[in-house]
Amino acid sequence: MHAEASYGNHPVIGGGCNVGPVDLCAFNYDSLISSAVAIVVTVGIAFWVRSQLKTGEPGKVQAIFELGYDAVKGLVKDIVAEDATFIIPLAMTLFLYIFIANYLELLPLAVVPSDILHGANADWNQTLAMALVVIVVVQWYSFHILGVKGYFLRYTRPFELPIPIRIFF
Repeated sequence: MHAEASYGNHPVIGGGCNVGPVDLCAFNYDSLISSAVAIVVTVGIAFWVRSQLKTGEPGKVQAIFELGYDAVKGLVKDIVAEDATFIIPLAMTLFLYIFIANYLELLPLAVVPSDILHGANADWNQTLAMALVVIVVVQWYSFHILGVKGYFLRYTRPFELPIPIRIFF
């Protein structure tokens, strides 16, 4: 059965922006539907967790949320070595979204055909888009914190060589 399966094929709606053999405006509608469902579920869980947060007497949901928040905060402090608290909500949201998007096809939704609802990250376009967003945010933050000189000098560390040799390498 697995030998007959074709992996990586998604139903496509052409957009008419053909550049050679490639249609740059094509949409994989199964990926768009899966992504929309994953986004709705992620936002729903986020609002539900927010409604469970209380001051003074935390519940089980808040304890689990704070445990995850502290773990991500410690990880960010170890890696960035700065107080980059704006990264924590982005990292936690991406974690929750990727978790939901990957396990989306395991949900027992009998009303949705299996060829429409699949793991949202099964399409490489979405994975590439999330990676590009994270890379741009990290580079922007590094440039913002380190400045022009520090940004380019960090690529040659830990080697403390003279600047002309750093440029050459």
